[in-house]
Amino acid sequence: MFALFTSPFPTRPEGTLSDVDWYLDRAEQVGDLRRELSQYLERHGLPGSHEQIADAELIVSEAVGNAIRHTGGPVWVSLTWSTELPVLRVYDIGIGVDTGGPTADQHPYPDPDTDDLMAESGRGLLIIQALAPR
Repeated sequence: MFALFTSPFPTRPEGTLSDVDWYLDRAEQVGDLRRELSQYLERHGLPGSHEQIADAELIVSEAVGNAIRHTGGPVWVSLTWSTELPVLRVYDIGIGVDTGGPTADQHPYPDPDTDDLMAESGRGLLIIQALAPR
């Protein structure tokens, strides 16, 4: 499993919803996934959850983008909503990893003292960590 995240908004009082799954094998599909995820959360979340839904869209984009970029895909995304908070899982089912990334002894998050904070990549996991509640 690549990542496990919960989104910060409660379900409607009716209770448990069915699981929803997506399979993506190309980065071009991420936009469609964002729209479908947003529509699902709009239908089933409480009114006024727009900010949390926007966070969920960004989280899924970063997680799926990282999985496809660094392993070549495909990616399986699953949304489970059986408790108060939905749980979003992104499974990397690609053939391998990008060996050009950080090694085990390197910290995967940018260091504001030494890293180029204007770089166009390298902050996905930091964004996910900041937006996803624990």
